Amino acid sequence: MALRKCACIDTLYTELDWLDRFQAAKSDGFEAVEFWDWRIRDLDATREAAEKAGIAISGFNGDADYSLVDPTHKQKYLDYLKQSIAAAKKVGAASVTIHPTHWATAASLSTTTITAVPHGQAVLDV
Repeated sequence: MALRKCACIDTLYTELDWLDRFQAAKSDGFEAVEFWDWRIRDLDATREAAEKAGIAISGFNGDADYSLVDPTHKQKYLDYLKQSIAAAKKVGAASVTIHPTHWATAASLSTTTITAVPHGQAVLDV
């Protein structure tokens, strides 16, 4: 597997408008870009800017303020994950990065993680 040079355009090229960052990254020799929060972006315009620049969108963050280990967050988390996957497909992103934003106690972690993983896998098959 060959590694590609990828620029995080949320932290680079901040002096430029969002849609101009794609061409700037391509001009600097990057093969792909990534960004953080898809919810604050116009996804159609984002995809068009990447296509026009000839640069791939490798991925973005697909998490929100939900927990991977708190059973009371389970359905909200899975619903949001589905939305993130749909957003990734819309812009042609190859991946969605998930960060746990809430932490549980060691006791709840040991019981919840086992039940959460199979449900997460099912969502990824969407």
